[in-house]
Amino acid sequence: MAARRIPGLLKHRIRLRDPVFGTALVDHLNKTGRKVPLIVERCCEAIEHQGVVTGIYRQCGIQSNIQKLRYEHGYSRITCSDVLTNL
Repeated sequence: MAARRIPGLLKHRIRLRDPVFGTALVDHLNKTGRKVPLIVERCCEAIEHQGVVTGIYRQCGIQSNIQKLRYEHGYSRITCSDVLTNL
């Protein structure tokens, strides 16, 4: 499978071999052998760890932080605490 280009990373010529975002969910799950994408699992763990905050599912994150999390998740550099801290 060819590497997928990430628009914000083109200037750095970085490509992800197994992209999570922009890939059909069924294809991603079949390829990884998981029932739930790892990013969803990590987000749920972070929410459970930090506790439920009123409105957490209704608030939009800062776009630059969201892009950073998407990039870092592609390279498995984020932890559960990073998810809530950076949203």
